[in-house]
Amino acid sequence: MGKSGSFFFFSHNTEFLIKTMTMDDFNAFMDLFKDYFEHIYQYNTDSIIARIYGVYSVQMDYMDPVYFILMGNTKQIGNEYIKKLYDLKGSMVKRIVNGDEADFKNTACLKDQNILKF
Repeated sequence: MGKSGSFFFFSHNTEFLIKTMTMDDFNAFMDLFKDYFEHIYQYNTDSIIARIYGVYSVQMDYMDPVYFILMGNTKQIGNEYIKKLYDLKGSMVKRIVNGDEADFKNTACLKDQNILKF
């Protein structure tokens, strides 16, 4: 589980990641998905921004809907040119992984404030 309370699930081969979302996250993505897909698939096909393959809501009788996102696992790219990974939220509040640059492997996932530090 992430700090936001979201659950993460990987496919059996870890190629895909499924993450639960809040209704607000779901609605925000629905507002921007056309721009996202245009950015990735028309103009930046070589981008290493995570590929989103679907955003879904599932509802069963007598339960609130569950929202989730299906995306590619960026760590599975296997690109020797990737030196650092960042989980970017666009916030600077509690968005740092503490330590020295030498402490991090190229597979460590850093956060927004780490860009300023390294």
